[in-house]
Amino acid sequence: MHVLMFVLLLGLLIFLHEFGHFWVARKNGIVVEEFGIGLPPKIFHLFDWQGTEFTLNLLPLGGFARMRGEDRPEGEGSFYQASMKGRTLTLLAGPAMNIFFAVILLAAAYTISFPVGAHIQSVVADTPAAQAGLKPNDVILDIIDYDGHSHVVPRSSLPKVVASIVTSSPNGSIRLVVMRDGQKIVIPIKPVLRDGRYELGVYIDGGSPYFVHLPVLQAVDHALLDLTNFVVETVTLPAKLLRHSLSAQDARLTGPVGIYRVTNRIVNAQPTSQDKTFAIAWILSIVSMALGLTNLLPLPALDGGRLAFIVIEALRRGKRIPPEKEGLVHAVGMVLLLAAMVVITYYDFTMPLP
Repeated sequence: MHVLMFVLLLGLLIFLHEFGHFWVARKNGIVVEEFGIGLPPKIFHLFDWQGTEFTLNLLPLGGFARMRGEDRPEGEGSFYQASMKGRTLTLLAGPAMNIFFAVILLAAAYTISFPVGAHIQSVVADTPAAQAGLKPNDVILDIIDYDGHSHVVPRSSLPKVVASIVTSSPNGSIRLVVMRDGQKIVIPIKPVLRDGRYELGVYIDGGSPYFVHLPVLQAVDHALLDLTNFVVETVTLPAKLLRHSLSAQDARLTGPVGIYRVTNRIVNAQPTSQDKTFAIAWILSIVSMALGLTNLLPLPALDGGRLAFIVIEALRRGKRIPPEKEGLVHAVGMVLLLAAMVVITYYDFTMPLP
């Protein structure tokens, strides 16, 4: 992937985040004095629209929405003097836009090309798979359950799909739609219960997937499931570190440089243009989700940090922290965040992720 394309895609995510703030702020009577496309320094003024100056800026990394009175009262239309509900919705709008975009992008990608197929590496003797006639290099594309409903098999997710189907009716048989030598065949099979799990008797690997078109609702369902799994994996990282099931190197934070390197490596490793396009959409949705969730963390200078002050205000029954104190907290937080980004970028250059 070209560096410029990566910068523009990353900029799109930041732009959408700021547009969320802009749109909801206006809906709640908050004046947005400037909406910048790109980051300063400003190149030139584009136009004015309903009290907002739209500008084009030099750095192509998204944009910004500068609201009136973000940290101190500045009269009617200032963020500081807006209602608690208005401020809360405005702050939530940026992360919500990123999360919404992540789901929509991944769902759209799945309607075009959803990777399916559990590639069979080997078949265990004297198991249902061997008795049914499954062979190495077969690819299980689909499972038809007892009621005749089809369940596409996401890449390398065969055990989960089988378990969810079989446990609902353990005494029946299922049918596997298998790709063999370029032909689709249907194989009936009855999984066996062993050590508390229903098994077919195959070992699968990450062989090349096939791509199918998912219906819209099914695509949204898979997108929500995959992004939820990503969130769960992220949230459980500290526990994995404590259990030593994950190394500190593999779990460390990465910035734009590290994300670009990982993205470039993944995209370049894909054999076809369809694979590359899907990889870009998948990574972009993951980064968008991560951007939305990160901004919800209760850290100073982030949206979550400002929301934390609103929570404190609500707990104090409307009594606010003095604006100069809140502003100081966010200013110090911004300095610390910028320092952290410098450190992360340094490690991205000197110790790239494997």
